[in-house]
Amino acid sequence: MFIKITAALIMVIGGLEFYWYGYRPKQIRAHCEAQAMVRASTTFRDKTNYDVQADYAAGSYLSEDKEEYYTRCLRGHGLVI
Repeated sequence: MFIKITAALIMVIGGLEFYWYGYRPKQIRAHCEAQAMVRASTTFRDKTNYDVQADYAAGSYLSEDKEEYYTRCLRGHGLVI
């Protein structure tokens, strides 16, 4: 009986550890990547005038803006680069 409880406890702890250090950060990074691209695109559209916007494809953004938003999002969710 003790061995079964110990094995179950080890599996639960292992599962929680995998979630916290593996699955959760991956999901946060994917969410932050998508959110950063949208926000950087919006910022780019707001910063530039209409003539410049016509030369770029929809969804264009500056990489500096995207990196800034991505870093802020990660830090907001408790991940540090």
